Amino acid sequence: LQALASLEGSCPANAETAKFRSALEKTLGKLPKEQNAWATAGASPAETFLWFRRNANYLLADKITGQDSLHNPLPRLLELKHYLDSIGVQLLVVPVPVKEEIYAERLVAGTPADLCVNPAGREFTREMLAAGLDVLDIYPALMAAKAGDEPPHFSYQRYDTHWSLPGMLAAMEQLAARVTQYSWYGDAGAKPGSLNMQETTTLREGDLVAHLPDAEKAKYPADTLPAMKIFKGAEPYKGGKNAPILLMGDSFTGVFESVDQKSGGPGSLLAYATGLDVQVLTSWGGGPGVYHRMMKMKKDMQSKRLVVYMMTARDFWQSPMEWDAL
Repeated sequence: LQALASLEGSCPANAETAKFRSALEKTLGKLPKEQNAWATAGASPAETFLWFRRNANYLLADKITGQDSLHNPLPRLLELKHYLDSIGVQLLVVPVPVKEEIYAERLVAGTPADLCVNPAGREFTREMLAAGLDVLDIYPALMAAKAGDEPPHFSYQRYDTHWSLPGMLAAMEQLAARVTQYSWYGDAGAKPGSLNMQETTTLREGDLVAHLPDAEKAKYPADTLPAMKIFKGAEPYKGGKNAPILLMGDSFTGVFESVDQKSGGPGSLLAYATGLDVQVLTSWGGGPGVYHRMMKMKKDMQSKRLVVYMMTARDFWQSPMEWDAL
């Protein structure tokens, strides 16, 4: 209810958002139809960013709940909540804002750094809450995290659609705090301090480079990114099937978790912060597909107290992976 109240009128459609929208539409209109990524130069080479067409299209969305039944996420999320309620498991939805709305000032020159450029997306978060879904709104935390940017390191990766360590930590701090507030947390057998964290780095080639014209790809080499790695004793952490928490979703649950340096993604960080085991279920094709896989995990679900459904918010709008009924 507090989150719902805070969203009222927090992202109005006004002259500034209309100006941003018009400029973004012009940029997309100039791109070849087959090109799904493009670059904008910053004040220095370390501040050059790549952007994703589908993320930009999401910022130009109309009313998200006005889509047809195969693309409107709200009925499917409510259906999932009803099922989890029936087996005594709570659902927490965590939409991950796209890089383009967090760094809108770098996407469209002249945009104020604190401007909320996505009225339709913010309204959908409000609609989810109003419909009775529990939603963790990490947008304010990610906007605030920009204050700690130190080029070439940002809250999101420069050449990739995913967050980097500062953005992920800002989100996981909020998520861990929410988990410890649940009434069942005290008797869930939490063991804070049972895992160890080590600082490391990882080399990652941005996923947007492949969407550039061939002649431009060589301009954007792999980035060396700061990372964390979680250990249980001497072994890299991996959540078990009997974990009380299931973290499921798209590649935002898998990056740094099952790829790159591994055992340092959202699941491992959540386990480290809460002292509870966290099972991770990742759909690399997109967030809308993962809940069908969850439905097949009936034995694993017997141990669950909470399902965290975390995915990129762009799949709320015209997702190529349709929101099929359970």
